[in-house]
Amino acid sequence: MILLTGGTGLLGTHTLLALARKNIAVVAIKRPASDLQTFYYLAEKAGVNLKHITWFDADLLDVNAIYEVTKNINTVIHCGAFVSFAPKQQLLMHKINTDGTANIINACLANNVNRFIHVSSVATLGDGIGAITEENHWITSAYHSQYAISKYGAEREAWRGMAEGMQVVVINPTVILGEGYWNKNGGALIKYAASEKCFYPKGSTGFIDVVDVVNVILFLLENEINGTRFIINGHNTTYKNILDQTAQLFNKKAPALAANYFTTHAAWRLQSIFSILTGTQPLLTKETAISSLSNRLYSNTKMRNSIDVAITPLAETLKRICNCYTAMNQH
Repeated sequence: MILLTGGTGLLGTHTLLALARKNIAVVAIKRPASDLQTFYYLAEKAGVNLKHITWFDADLLDVNAIYEVTKNINTVIHCGAFVSFAPKQQLLMHKINTDGTANIINACLANNVNRFIHVSSVATLGDGIGAITEENHWITSAYHSQYAISKYGAEREAWRGMAEGMQVVVINPTVILGEGYWNKNGGALIKYAASEKCFYPKGSTGFIDVVDVVNVILFLLENEINGTRFIINGHNTTYKNILDQTAQLFNKKAPALAANYFTTHAAWRLQSIFSILTGTQPLLTKETAISSLSNRLYSNTKMRNSIDVAITPLAETLKRICNCYTAMNQH
């Protein structure tokens, strides 16, 4: 039996639907208050039979619930994580990402779970000259985001699980582009492009289709790969390229003004003041501002040499996602 955490997030949702298409039984963890509207919309759109999915209400910080749900489980796919760059949510993010992963590793060890597929992030890798590879190890730095630190802590817990007897493989996706979730990560870029904003981030990074990440997970389920990590990246490109292509698909005007250091940092400070006054989450923070100005390249050589998964062309990915965005807004 397979257990999947983070079943209502972008990657978790698409992984669950892929497993259901293959008639593979899976238990999916969700929080009691989780909103399943997007999950069911995508399931209906894809015509997926959900009879093989069993939902289990639990919080990763609930040690007893995590122990119970890992009974009779052979493999865990750990997609569950909390992503936030808001300063007031940092403590909660560390608890969920690092302590929550420790809890599920301890439960897996207690219940003799054999395999653990850990979904991490390229944020846990060190920088370097040229393309970042799996050999770019974490170096403690004041420039790391709190999200990166929390995910690095989670990775350490996963590797501890391997040291204590489990088979563990870690995947480090770049920015995941996928349909259904428009307020976070790659989905926020799609939403931004549809709104005809003026500014674009000057930076660049790696992007990967959610379908490709899911196919990597399916490949790992079917193959005994242990004790290693893979950067999961499809395309290194600029934010401007993503926004330009997406705006064109929406027949919208693409952002034309580069957000430089001064405008970006002024914007996050204004956002911080606005969020304090209104009690809302800031759309831009110091950490996301720094990230948007950075230029990073990620190698996918190890992935292409070891995992039999095709990389979806970027134009095809964006067209599919934009069509879904339009359909959901008309729904």
